[in-house]
Amino acid sequence: MNSIPVPLSVFEVSVPLSTCIAPLLQALQEACPIVPIVVEEANEFGIIISIGDIYIFCARHCSNPAHSCIQVSIGTTIVPYKDQETTPDYIQRVVALVEKQLNLRALSKVFEALPPPTTLHVVIEKNKIQIMYGDFTPDSTTATIQGGSLIDCGIPRRSSYQPNLALMAQFLKIIEQAPVETVYVRIVATQNGFIGLQDHEGEKFISLSNNQGVSTKLALKDISLFEMENFLKKPTNDLAVIHTSGTPFYGVVGHLEFSCANYAIIKVDKERYSISTGQWSFLKNILAMF
Repeated sequence: MNSIPVPLSVFEVSVPLSTCIAPLLQALQEACPIVPIVVEEANEFGIIISIGDIYIFCARHCSNPAHSCIQVSIGTTIVPYKDQETTPDYIQRVVALVEKQLNLRALSKVFEALPPPTTLHVVIEKNKIQIMYGDFTPDSTTATIQGGSLIDCGIPRRSSYQPNLALMAQFLKIIEQAPVETVYVRIVATQNGFIGLQDHEGEKFISLSNNQGVSTKLALKDISLFEMENFLKKPTNDLAVIHTSGTPFYGVVGHLEFSCANYAIIKVDKERYSISTGQWSFLKNILAMF
């Protein structure tokens, strides 16, 4: 008696993992066309991909081999699925995260090779970073980072990679807020280091760093970056810093309204605070250390 072939059930049909990651590889190639992409190791349990100096591990998202959805780890960080997120949407989000990391690594290399600037502007907008070495003069030069690569560079570069520690501290303050998509930074050279005026989607602060390895940042609530720029040109006793603890900031900058031997009245945004002596400082005295 001849046997009748019975088709395998859908749960027994296995989609090869290499097929599952094909859309991811294509999306990475389109987003970062200059960055080399290599499949370092592949089997049915997992696939390791390198893109630039970032390693990505891909595995099946669920135990059903008929599904082609994948779970990705960027380095050692797993990227989880969001509620109701489709595999194509998940892949696009993974690609955006990878591109952002590559862009920031490219920015780090630019900072490492820069001669100490008098003024440096950095603007991060989603998947693009623009850098201006100088201050809107005919002598200023620019660079662009996009798609994980430095695609246009007119700014000066040192041949020897001996990073300026004070400048690298400014870079670290930029990437502390890496999840935000829009960042504006103006870095100004001082006698002993740099002051960075930073706006991370409305969260404003100044970052301070010197050549002795000291760095800190101060929150700006109701003070605009334009007002702070003018203050840096001619510091006065009008601005004070309330020392803080338990926050990412060393202190909050406010307007000094009154001070005596025991306390000071400092206005921050719409609130006035009575601060004991020893718990606040003149901003210009802090700037003198940098």
